[in-house]
Amino acid sequence: MIASKFLIPVNEIKEETRVTFDNIEANDIDLKVDNIEKFCSIRALVMINNSAIGITADFNVTFTAELKCGRCLTNFNKDFTVSLFLIYIHGKDPHTETEKVDLQTSEVERIYFSGTNIDLSIGLREAIVLSIPIAPVCDNACKGLCPVCGTNRNKNKCKCKIKDESCFTPIPVKRQPRKKRREK
Repeated sequence: MIASKFLIPVNEIKEETRVTFDNIEANDIDLKVDNIEKFCSIRALVMINNSAIGITADFNVTFTAELKCGRCLTNFNKDFTVSLFLIYIHGKDPHTETEKVDLQTSEVERIYFSGTNIDLSIGLREAIVLSIPIAPVCDNACKGLCPVCGTNRNKNKCKCKIKDESCFTPIPVKRQPRKKRREK
C-alpha cells in the first residue's frame, strides 16, 4: 500500500504547487529493482500545475543506489539525479483493454487516474527505475573477471592466456578434437 504522503488532493493543486519529499524509503513507493542491493538518500522535488490537458508533474529525483558491477561483480555506490515529466489525466486509460498498443511519444508520459487524488509515487518509481543502467559498471576502466580462472583483474593479475581480449570474451570451452574424415 502506498503511503498517503504521496497522494495529492487535486483540489489543492494551485499554479506551481511545489512538493518536496526527503528520506523516501524504497518500500514507501513499492520500489523493487532486480540487481539493486539497496537504495538510500532518495529525495524528490515535484512541481505540479493544472493545465488544459491535465495535471502536469515535473519530477526531479536524487538518490544513491548500491549496484553490482556487470564486469567484476563487486558492489559499488552510484549517485543519480534524474528528471521526469508526466501528465496526470482524470479518466480511464483508453489502452487498458487493447492487446497490442502502438503508443505515440506523447502518450508515454500520461498517467490516468480516478478519484480526487493523484499518486506521485508512480512518477517517483518510474523516474528511478528508468535511470538504472541495464549493465552497471563500477568504472569505465574496469577490467572485469578473468574468463578463464575468474580472478577479479582489478585487484589481482592472473597468468591465464586469453586470445581475444574483449568485454564479450566467453569462458573458453574445451572442445574434443575433430575426427578426421575418411577419404573415399
